[in-house]
Amino acid sequence: MKTRWSTLVRLLSLLCLAVWAAVPRASAQTSAGLDLQLYPGLTITGAVGTVYSIEFVTDVSRTNAWRCLEFVRLPATNYLWFDRSAPVTGRRFYRAVADVRTNMIFIPPGSFKMGSPTNEVDRLDDEGPQTVVTLTKGFYMAKYKVTQTDYQWVTGSTPSVFTGDFSRPVETVSWEDATNYCALLTQRERAARLIRTNSVYRLPT
Repeated sequence: MKTRWSTLVRLLSLLCLAVWAAVPRASAQTSAGLDLQLYPGLTITGAVGTVYSIEFVTDVSRTNAWRCLEFVRLPATNYLWFDRSAPVTGRRFYRAVADVRTNMIFIPPGSFKMGSPTNEVDRLDDEGPQTVVTLTKGFYMAKYKVTQTDYQWVTGSTPSVFTGDFSRPVETVSWEDATNYCALLTQRERAARLIRTNSVYRLPT
């Protein structure tokens, strides 16, 4: 009886050791990690290709304080947009406004190669080296050149030499004249609430 009991104890001891060895120790396990990042945003429903101005305010009672965050061209009928620039503290209220500009063209975000290749005919030295440029946000660019009528309507005068037809492009304009035109146009359209308070007209280069 004693021998059978000793044998049983040894067998249970071996069994326990076998189970303990087969099951990984809790202290040796690597816990699985899950990183989540939550961004505020909104769902935009509209026709594919439509450009929307994504705007926000921090106080909905200030109806004239909407600021443009970016322009988005819908890639799908229902598009979920996220604000990755939102501050950690505070809050924002969002809206998406269909942006229709008949005299401007929307340039979507993307990358392009700036400069000319070395084997291009009549290439100048200052046209390189070729560099990949990435635009992280879309923007609008005028579809047509600024006419003498446009320039005079904003500044009150025109420096053009080729007069007689105000539908012609304005010329004989210095860099200072051009930047001043952009500043005055921005001021005028902000006052008329045609653009948001943080939107600006500027030269494309």
